[in-house]
Amino acid sequence: KSAALGLKWGLLDLADIGRPAQEKVALALARALSDVQEDVRKWAAKSLAWFVLKSDFADLGRPAQEKVALGLGEALKDASEEVRKSAALGLKWGLLDLADIGRPAQEKVALALARALSDVQEDVRKWAAKSLAWFVLKSDFADLGRPAQEKVALGLGEALKDASEEVRKSAALGL
Repeated sequence: KSAALGLKWGLLDLADIGRPAQEKVALALARALSDVQEDVRKWAAKSLAWFVLKSDFADLGRPAQEKVALGLGEALKDASEEVRKSAALGLKWGLLDLADIGRPAQEKVALALARALSDVQEDVRKWAAKSLAWFVLKSDFADLGRPAQEKVALGLGEALKDASEEVRKSAALGL
């Protein structure tokens, strides 16, 4: 818990450490997203969101990018609303670079975001809708397999009925 919290507080400076160290820390945080303790998952998710925002996610090697993206995608299913919100935010901030990860990872992340469009928490739905809109814009949507394309399109279609105007707007943009 303290290690996760320490990384969260120090993450703004992690952009200044070398790439090999950045990759190791990012991978450790991605693994911590599945920790048994909620506080560890919470700080790991927040740390990864900041990491993606403040460092150049594109500078991480592709395997590390994929593991971080997949970890954040899995964290969208977490029992904790705070973990899900941070995961959605991290994916939103990093999604411009997700076009560079491989198709299997892209599909898993896109499907996780599509599922998150029906989350109980408005912030999670909002960031998932924004992320999917960016994903569709910046990556080659046609490269996703047809089942993933259908689920993303159906998820965005359902999100057009959301109570939140921001979610509906992002869903319309994504479509």
